Amino acid sequence: MLHRFGLKLAVALAGALVVSGCMTQLLLSGGALAATRLLGGPEWRHPEFAGALFRAAAPAEGDVALSPYGAASVLALAYTGATNETARGMAAALCLDDRGTEVAGVFQKINRALVAAGADDGIKIAFSNSIWPKTGLKLEQAFIDTAHRGFDADVIPVAMDESGRARINAFVKDKTSGMIPELIPPPIPADAELILVNTLHFKAKWLDEFKRGETASRTFHAPGGDVEVPFMRRTGAYRIAQGAGYAALYLPYWRETAEMVVLLPDAATGLAPLAKRLGRGLLEEADRAAELKQVGVALPKFSVKSALEFNEPFVKLGMGTAFSSLAEFPGIAPDVPLRISRVLQEVRVDVDEAGTEAAAATAAMMMRLSLPQPPEAEFVADRPFLFAIRERTTGVILFLGRVERPAAAPGGADAR
Repeated sequence: MLHRFGLKLAVALAGALVVSGCMTQLLLSGGALAATRLLGGPEWRHPEFAGALFRAAAPAEGDVALSPYGAASVLALAYTGATNETARGMAAALCLDDRGTEVAGVFQKINRALVAAGADDGIKIAFSNSIWPKTGLKLEQAFIDTAHRGFDADVIPVAMDESGRARINAFVKDKTSGMIPELIPPPIPADAELILVNTLHFKAKWLDEFKRGETASRTFHAPGGDVEVPFMRRTGAYRIAQGAGYAALYLPYWRETAEMVVLLPDAATGLAPLAKRLGRGLLEEADRAAELKQVGVALPKFSVKSALEFNEPFVKLGMGTAFSSLAEFPGIAPDVPLRISRVLQEVRVDVDEAGTEAAAATAAMMMRLSLPQPPEAEFVADRPFLFAIRERTTGVILFLGRVERPAAAPGGADAR
């Protein structure tokens, strides 16, 4: 079962933050809900998306943190202006029903839950979505209305130069309380037309804090060899589950509006098989098996910082058209053909005896599609011609011929 206050955040943050240490995987999850759905409306299968993004984007080794919610927010916003194969590919990659601007209602529901869950002194969940068009770029009014209504997004025209980059980064730094000081690296490309930005700042006390005096050094069995790190320790009543190849511990935050789920693989099993199961029913399975027990907890203090680029992962997930010259986003800017050029994310997660502070910032940069250049010359072989086939380094002619009445090769050259 979910914690008694957990339902409002379950909708909002299921699969919203994934953190992987050398031997520990941590998920901020809403529990057993496998998707967010509007009544009669589209569905977002967020645990499935979170797991797929983690497998596609996380490096093979080392600590990493990413925000599926942040990535989905900016790309779902762009999706509302996409059409045809671009929209279908984006919906598939995001694990969203392909329902056009209706998906804005899903994110509106999540964002309202975030606002409600963060309205407490002991827990802060703050988000922002913003649209930064190049000064003078005309955005489709329907896109602006959808952005306001479903994503609470502000439109802030900006120069696409160093001054604009500084302005966006200052905005992100302020929204993440300084945890993400720079999201957009230099330089902004000259053909950049639009940047979509999401920020997420989470800060919460544990429901039951770890006493600093109980923290002591302990061996952590890292892949490259054992290391000594400070472990927080506490004994208390916690939900815990034992599954095939893993154990799951649920650590509630203040007023139980959020929780950290620690998924610990069995020593013999290892982390990789567990990561493959993310988003494929793993959390739901653990939720069903969880029982409240008196548990002696030893958890390392940790801080994880990641800077990721999501272009290749999202191409792998099926939205390559959105990055290509075939991209179609007519619903965003009616007069300018656009494609996504880069998707960037910066994440930082700090966990200590008092609780957790985490921030993420995600940017989807969109650039003007380059139209095909007209040829500088024409060569139309519509009359008899000669041909020569030669070896390049020696110039030796291997075949020489003349064509007066072309006949198609039987089966084509590939058939040979």
